[in-house]
Amino acid sequence: MLCNHGHFPARYTKSKNRSDGYQGERLPDDAPDNPASGPSYPPLKLIGNPFDEKEWMSGLGWSAFLPLHAQITKTLQPTLGVYRILTLENHDVFEIGKTTNLQRIPTHSQKSWGHLQPLFSYAPLEYKTPLFQLLEIENDLLGGFYALTKHLPTIVSVF
Repeated sequence: MLCNHGHFPARYTKSKNRSDGYQGERLPDDAPDNPASGPSYPPLKLIGNPFDEKEWMSGLGWSAFLPLHAQITKTLQPTLGVYRILTLENHDVFEIGKTTNLQRIPTHSQKSWGHLQPLFSYAPLEYKTPLFQLLEIENDLLGGFYALTKHLPTIVSVF
């Protein structure tokens, strides 16, 4: 199955509000290209596993595993990126996700984790990374996780 992850042809607008009947249309010749157009992010290569501190999926530049505490996540740069939340003691991955602001990861630290000590790791991305590429990266991470484990993370969030 093919996904477009919010990709649009450069010279077309997005359809809006189906009830009003507004459909996407070709942009005027003098208008700039649709910002949701452009090349896809290069596919990530499946290397390592989600519990490898730095080597899981190629080329992302993962941080070290850190305790999932609000005081730590508040120190992160407010940039977009991808993250994983897991425990090393029982090798469970709770979540793999994307965010437009890494400082928002503290919302996860407010959850009740019981006796578990969750850790997180993040990979910041360039500020100019388009949203559709962020979605492609998240999709590759989830696909890579599924390829290794044959199941999805415990918590699947849609933001």
